[in-house]
Amino acid sequence: MRALTATAALLLITACNGPPARLVAGTSDTVTVSSLQPMRIPVRVLDASGHVLPDSGVRFAWTAGAPVPVTAAGDVSCAQTGDATLRATLGTLTTAVFLRCRPVDSLLLATPINLVVGDSARELPLVALGPDGHRQNLYAARVMVMDTTIASLEGLRIRPGRWGSTMVEVSVGGGTNAGASVHVFERASTLDQLSPKRPTAVPVRLAPGEMRRYPLKAGLWMVMMLPGPDEGRTPQLHVERAYCGPVTRPQWFHCLVTYEIEHDAAVVVSAPREAGSSSPLTGTVAIRGGGVWPPRFTRTLAGTVRTP
Repeated sequence: MRALTATAALLLITACNGPPARLVAGTSDTVTVSSLQPMRIPVRVLDASGHVLPDSGVRFAWTAGAPVPVTAAGDVSCAQTGDATLRATLGTLTTAVFLRCRPVDSLLLATPINLVVGDSARELPLVALGPDGHRQNLYAARVMVMDTTIASLEGLRIRPGRWGSTMVEVSVGGGTNAGASVHVFERASTLDQLSPKRPTAVPVRLAPGEMRRYPLKAGLWMVMMLPGPDEGRTPQLHVERAYCGPVTRPQWFHCLVTYEIEHDAAVVVSAPREAGSSSPLTGTVAIRGGGVWPPRFTRTLAGTVRTP
């Protein structure tokens, strides 16, 4: 009885749909192709009431613009940047499709991405390069965050949620991918509750000549200064009484604080005096568990310290 009911419902839906009345390709008949592999143009066949019908039978042809290869079934190959106009036809229906070829050969995504709970969304640090090595400012990409409770996406902007760490992945076409770690820091006024599993961020605002010192407990830490609104002017950061090695970015340090020295270890931020300037310097001291200690320091310290 259920099978008969389902069949009857399907026949009823089919009967309610009218003949094809409109063709829509991509978004408002505009399609952006960023894949270097052949891609089929997405097309919807609609009746007069807006119901979606099967799209089999739609045929495509190149009409103007860049000489982009296109098959009758709508498979296009974009080897270089350019714009073209195609014609989509189904019976007596015809529509013009504006094709934007923006092939992406490689994606560069700066990692890690550091955010603070409560901050507004920021642009993903993503750069797309075409086959000619030039930057593509318009491209079609699929972006996904592994844990959307930690960070969420708004187009190509990423917004922090709760504190923690996750990953963001970006893909274009069938084989161009990039990924980055995302760390969301909990906002705090001190480092008293610092934990290896709980990334912590302390915003600072210093007048010229001012200095602050935050005790740093035993552990393996990644210590960094995140810039404020004026990225060119941030407080100076260093770590006292800890075994630290520089990271690839300025004002980032990989530090080991042992139990023997934790009573003296501290994160120190300072604002140097600048001639002719009395405006404060702003930034954020961000600290998280530092993962694996660099081997060269492990060999140096082996047998001489008791690590946490």
